[in-house]
Amino acid sequence: FEGCAKTDSVTKELLTPLHVASYKELLLNFNADSNATDKEKKTPLHLAAMGGHLNAVKALLAKKSRFGAKDMDGCTSMHYAAINGNVEILQALLAAGKNKNIDDKNIWRKTPLHLAAEHGHSDLIHFFLSNGSAINALDNNKDTPLHCACRAGHFNCVSTLVSWSQGGKANLQATNSLKKTPLQVHRGGMGPSSLLLLKPTHLPACNSMLPTGTRQSWKG
Repeated sequence: FEGCAKTDSVTKELLTPLHVASYKELLLNFNADSNATDKEKKTPLHLAAMGGHLNAVKALLAKKSRFGAKDMDGCTSMHYAAINGNVEILQALLAAGKNKNIDDKNIWRKTPLHLAAEHGHSDLIHFFLSNGSAINALDNNKDTPLHCACRAGHFNCVSTLVSWSQGGKANLQATNSLKKTPLQVHRGGMGPSSLLLLKPTHLPACNSMLPTGTRQSWKG
């Protein structure tokens, strides 16, 4: 490494070489600080998770990189893996943290489950719930993950949340800070009937959230 930057030197953005090469394992063998932070308080583990670099994530965790470290937005590496839909990275992070950080909240009080629902990753929703994530966690706006999925129009995520029956169930009647239920915040191509069509057993709860005159009966 003669002629190369020192492993813990920083750029004007406060990025160390390990941040820049977060998708590589090489620098970890030269005692680089695996918990160094950039100007946004992101660690190399944050960047590796953001970039979807599984091998780098595993190498950083092996070097005791803090899996629960938060950046200036209060996001952990798990938040970014949830946004990107990378289940393998989430598995590595959860194993390192022994599920302790599964419901960590960012400055908007969103959990990784909220973000998975917002970004349409129904497989991650199943993964998080299977590992004990709180299905009715509230963010700053008192939105549940179901609110987030409905607002974004992600029908598969809505279906996964509403159909979940192992442990806690999604609260179809939860109201956010604007007094809106999940059905009432839907946007785009997912109308109220989408949630009604999930299962006949959901009909009474769903109908109770619909205006008089728009309530539906189950057919088929």
